[in-house]
Amino acid sequence: MIGTASSILVSSGKQNGRYEECTLGDAVADALVRFTEADLAIVNGGCLKGNIIQGEVTEDEIADVIEDCEVVTMMVSARELYEMMEKCLSHVSSDGKGGYSVAISEHPAFPQISGFRVTYNPADEPYARVSRITIADKALGRNDTQLLKVALPLSLVEGELQGIGTNVVITGKTLISLMKEYVSYGMDDYYTPPKRIIPQGIHSSVFPDRYAVFTLLAVCALLFVLLLPLAKKMDMFHKQSDAKKGESSDK
Repeated sequence: MIGTASSILVSSGKQNGRYEECTLGDAVADALVRFTEADLAIVNGGCLKGNIIQGEVTEDEIADVIEDCEVVTMMVSARELYEMMEKCLSHVSSDGKGGYSVAISEHPAFPQISGFRVTYNPADEPYARVSRITIADKALGRNDTQLLKVALPLSLVEGELQGIGTNVVITGKTLISLMKEYVSYGMDDYYTPPKRIIPQGIHSSVFPDRYAVFTLLAVCALLFVLLLPLAKKMDMFHKQSDAKKGESSDK
């Protein structure tokens, strides 16, 4: 054992890291920010391949669920960060019923992120979907002049994000080595539920259990409201019946 996970970290199953934000993706991206001194991090979902169960974590468990991708850092402008998100989110498709069209949406370039939030609409045209990026709850304009240091896998730089960014630096670290370091030093404990990538018009599969609980509570409340008058009438009926029986016994 090298450390513990305070909650289950998921990239497949209820959360699919290839078309939606997942808790394992959040944790790995956080590891990149913390141990590369980057401002932000992007990890493509294709580097994630399983789940880490809550509790004790071993090196083998980490190696089983994360690809050993080499990590680099580079500098990007605000406009380039928007472009990166547009590219990585271009494959996601809505099923028109508030869910994902999974067969179309699954793609290894889907971004798991740290240090910022992004809002986008899968129903909009590809490469024109991102409506908002925020850093520390402050909106980042496309024309803002600040440069940002981003940590990400080299495979993503050479693939989907080729040609974006400057001053690429090889860190000598990998996703696995950084995640091991993160778990060893003590992970953050707020990985449920995810809330960094916000798809407009989509009911994320991250929350089905919560929705089920809310639905059950709503049904119970409705039944209570409907049955309360009936219960009162039955109570009154029983009281009247008891009163009549008392009168009969007195006679």
